[in-house]
Amino acid sequence: MDLRQFQVINASGRMTVLGGCTLSAGVLDAMRLAAESHYDMERLHRWAGERIAARAGTEAARVVGSAASGIVLAVAAVVAGSDPVRVRALPDPLDAEARIVIQTGHLVDFGAEIGQMVRLGGGRVVSVGSVNRVDRRDLDAMMRTRPAGCLFVWSHHAVQKGMLSLANCVEAAHQFGVPVIVDAAAEDDLAQFTGMGADLAIYSGSKDLRGPTAGVVVGRRRLVDAVAAQSRGIGRAMKVSKEAIAGVVKAIQDQTVRDSAADRLVQQQIVARLLDSLRALRGATAAAVFEDLRPHIERAQIQFSGPDARDRAARLVAHLREWMPPIWTRDHRLGEGIVVFDPRPLSPTEAETIAAALQAFHDG
Repeated sequence: MDLRQFQVINASGRMTVLGGCTLSAGVLDAMRLAAESHYDMERLHRWAGERIAARAGTEAARVVGSAASGIVLAVAAVVAGSDPVRVRALPDPLDAEARIVIQTGHLVDFGAEIGQMVRLGGGRVVSVGSVNRVDRRDLDAMMRTRPAGCLFVWSHHAVQKGMLSLANCVEAAHQFGVPVIVDAAAEDDLAQFTGMGADLAIYSGSKDLRGPTAGVVVGRRRLVDAVAAQSRGIGRAMKVSKEAIAGVVKAIQDQTVRDSAADRLVQQQIVARLLDSLRALRGATAAAVFEDLRPHIERAQIQFSGPDARDRAARLVAHLREWMPPIWTRDHRLGEGIVVFDPRPLSPTEAETIAAALQAFHDG
């Protein structure tokens, strides 16, 4: 079986559309070992949950099929709990409170609309504020009506300007006993958001955790138990394999021995190499940039200027996609004439390939 025809050079990031992350030898070994035997799956789940919860410093944890399914199941947990009648009825919430409050600027599309994930879990989306402003008094008024939950999206996809902080949302929700769910799919600090007061936090196994396709839910035991209870209902369609459970646990264990400083040094060298090539492009400015939510991540950025900036950026992206192998970049700011290169998935050899492709770019 030859999969090379589908390979790309990934300068976009650890993205689902590009297969998440590549796996270490240790993670692959753990998955291979799991693949060679049969297991009592619920006991395997409990074993994995105990180890992940210990790492996260939370009451409980559960490996799920993906971060997206984690959102669905977390919503189901606050809507239906562990009641078997309600679990089997979902996505119909029956007579349960089903409103899930979310700031309007957090109604993102991450490849699917987050509102659809809420509805799949039996929730009803209730947005608060406008796309560029949410007032605390409006959130307080909404929480006073005691909805089923509050969903906070920690992502570059979400609007940052004018949105309330997680601390504000937790304070507003908890004064009325409303649980807070955090979508932290691209993050790797399993203790961060429950440490900030979230009741459940959801991570992608295949992004910064550097494991296989899966999701991880950490938080309060009652709610994590309710996430697990959904396996008798909608969660059956989102089940996770024994190989993925083993791989995620190994990837999380490996966080303690990963040399982050060495990784960042290589990434800085790749960014510098890309900037050398990007600065040769006319009518554009190349610079290293850092993400607001994760300032430790450095990327190379090219910003075209002039009235045709968007078209020129699009031509560069098209040129790179036509290279062999195709080169994928971060294009969420393409409308501003900006193309970004993420060094984390790249090897130095791949960076040289990108440099050659940039040198061959002729912009009109």
